[in-house]
Amino acid sequence: MDDDQELFILSGYSMIPRHFRRLVRSLCRIRRIKQRRHHFMDYVIAYDFWRRKLPKDVVEKVPEVICAYPLTPRIVFASDRELGIYDDSPDENPIRYFFFTRFVPFKDDTQLNPKGEHSSLWSPADKDKARLAEFEKLVQGYGGQLNSEELEFECCKRDMYVSKRRPRY
Repeated sequence: MDDDQELFILSGYSMIPRHFRRLVRSLCRIRRIKQRRHHFMDYVIAYDFWRRKLPKDVVEKVPEVICAYPLTPRIVFASDRELGIYDDSPDENPIRYFFFTRFVPFKDDTQLNPKGEHSSLWSPADKDKARLAEFEKLVQGYGGQLNSEELEFECCKRDMYVSKRRPRY
């Protein structure tokens, strides 16, 4: 197999949906639809489209966005409440939008403890702060609004596809 799915610990900055929508609206126009409210994916698609249209040397400085969903189980049907049947699938809407600045391979759950031996994954390093400052400056250069004080530095475990193919030269 040429590609493989692997687990990684991602460290980076996240923002709440309201702030993400404001960021996207400041950077690009969301296509007009007849609904009163846009679906959250309209904003993700618009951000990704804006990012991909940037010059190649600039795209590398603009992080991809990952939607973070709640992990708490929720009840599927009201009639099943008495039976205690839960659905552990994520809720429909993201609770945060995550921009990762670095990642390491997942080894074990101790990496997910912010006060354990891997606590450095949970706090911004100088490179993370520099990338955020560069991103904020870039967004402002394109007429966008990004307030770095509205972002939180976090860590999460994520499946990512890694290409095992070797480039041909």
